[in-house]
Amino acid sequence: MTSWFWAAHPRVAPRIRLFCFPYAGAGANVYRGWASRVPPDVEVVALQLPGRGPRLREPAVDRLEPLFQALRGAFLPYQGVPFVFFGHSMGAVLAFEFCRWLRRHGDAAPMHLILSGCEPPPPESDSPPPRRLSDTDLIAWMRSMGGTPEGVLDNAEYMQLALPALRADLALVDAWRPMPEAPLDIPVTIMGARDDTLVPASVLEGWRDHTRSAYACHLFSGGHMFIRTEEASVLELICSVLVSGR
Repeated sequence: MTSWFWAAHPRVAPRIRLFCFPYAGAGANVYRGWASRVPPDVEVVALQLPGRGPRLREPAVDRLEPLFQALRGAFLPYQGVPFVFFGHSMGAVLAFEFCRWLRRHGDAAPMHLILSGCEPPPPESDSPPPRRLSDTDLIAWMRSMGGTPEGVLDNAEYMQLALPALRADLALVDAWRPMPEAPLDIPVTIMGARDDTLVPASVLEGWRDHTRSAYACHLFSGGHMFIRTEEASVLELICSVLVSGR
């Protein structure tokens, strides 16, 4: 394993790998519990970005191209086994764009792309970028989104260490201006929430234009962090993709 990827329960000979891309400010540990809730022949591998978790002291990356250039060498050894990409919110941006980046460089593609809680490109927003908020207001914004334990948000010392990575992640999303490219040739599954005020369910159908293959969109109860509040249902859908390949 490399510092870029982490598996809570490595498999000796997995049939398939599920690569999980974290949402803004999060580390690989947010997917810690998933390994025991997928089929035993599936290995869950989470992306561990700089600036958080065991890489807390490393500078965070706020642009896609240098991130993918650094990530490619660490990712190539995993390509001997079929794989699926999953990402939520910022993680969906990373999963989608890394999939396209691999295609441009002639590398293997995932067998399925699962994107959650993310507006389809091109992103549009009239709201001021959260990264420009004061520390106090940014923490309040995180609290309103859910998904971060109150004990973490109330730990002032930890938050001072964690906020730079969150701001870098938000800058990455703010700067996301997808290049025009042909649609993907792999199945795409989209997940959203009925009460998500950050990514309204009404915009999700725009993802249909980004694949020539099978497309599905599923809505869950809850707000933007429905992957936490509706985790059992989210994992049930992911497992159905992993088992069927569709």
